[in-house]
Amino acid sequence: MYVLAHIYETGGESSPHDHGPHWVIYGNATGYTDMTEWRRLDDGKREGYAELESQKPYRVESGMAVVFDVGKIHSIRYPNGTRFVRVTGGDVESGKNLRFDVKSKKVMVQDRAKENRIASRPTG
Repeated sequence: MYVLAHIYETGGESSPHDHGPHWVIYGNATGYTDMTEWRRLDDGKREGYAELESQKPYRVESGMAVVFDVGKIHSIRYPNGTRFVRVTGGDVESGKNLRFDVKSKKVMVQDRAKENRIASRPTG
């Protein structure tokens, strides 16, 4: 299990994605995070292609948490000053996951280990 703290001076958003073979819990400390859960409409057999449908948009306020099970596709958007934690069932920052482009109906495998996404890593 990993615990990651996210502190954002500037707001941002992600495209729809999953966290590969790991579950994730997002918990907001300050600000809020707008979450959208997505449902995949295609069967996943056509390489590089995915059709998604927005299934459930909602807001996670300060003091609230939400769970995404293995393979659950979601996207996030947060304003300036947002702080949240993620508790994960594995090292999501060095693994592979799926990232989706809704408009072009594309899916790609994202290799987070090659992106050097976080400032520091635990040792030992």
